[in-house]
Amino acid sequence: MTVALTPGKATKLVTKAKTILGKQSPSVREVPELIGLMVSSFPGVMHSPLFYRQLELDKTMALKANNGNFDAVMTLSDTSKSDLNWWITRTHTTFNWVSHGSPSVTIYSDASLTGWGGVMNDVSTGGLFSEEELFHAIS
Repeated sequence: MTVALTPGKATKLVTKAKTILGKQSPSVREVPELIGLMVSSFPGVMHSPLFYRQLELDKTMALKANNGNFDAVMTLSDTSKSDLNWWITRTHTTFNWVSHGSPSVTIYSDASLTGWGGVMNDVSTGGLFSEEELFHAIS
């Protein structure tokens, strides 16, 4: 069994993505409106969570650069532009499975402010974050 977006919801999302992609400098306010449409479509668009994060980062950087002013304009990174094209070309035709079946492999992972680790069966890996990686830590 699958689930998909209604044609109306798909059209609304694609139209908004095309509008933002077509602008040289969209306003910061327009981007979270699109992100909201994207996030609300996750259940019906397989792999979609992989194609919005850079847009979220671009928005956050623009807000920081403009002291939280949502009426300021921003620049989209090349990755965000590529992600928007992914949404534009796939939203009307993609779907998601209600059940993907039982997992064949289970991987456990964890991270802290200093390092990371993972285990699959009897194989483990991990390490400390580099100085650059520490700069990007989620706290």
